Amino acid sequence: MAMSCGKDSMAAAKAFETYKKALEVDATAGGKMAKEIEDSRTKGLYNALMQQGTVYYNAKNYPGAIKLFGLASQTNPKDTVS
Repeated sequence: MAMSCGKDSMAAAKAFETYKKALEVDATAGGKMAKEIEDSRTKGLYNALMQQGTVYYNAKNYPGAIKLFGLASQTNPKDTVS
């Protein structure tokens, strides 16, 4: 879903919200899948958010770029690029 930017320019942001909701649902169910959800989110979603943020930045849509770069920063706080 996150890499479908050709069809939906905010696909990565929607995927971020989906992962966030999955973590909430998992927490209420005992948190057995939290590590797998976090690993999946950190690996692929960060790149998608950065790619879409860069496209927005290059198109001079700075509010959209800031939103996507902020979500990327939340996804992988150790990475300082975003």
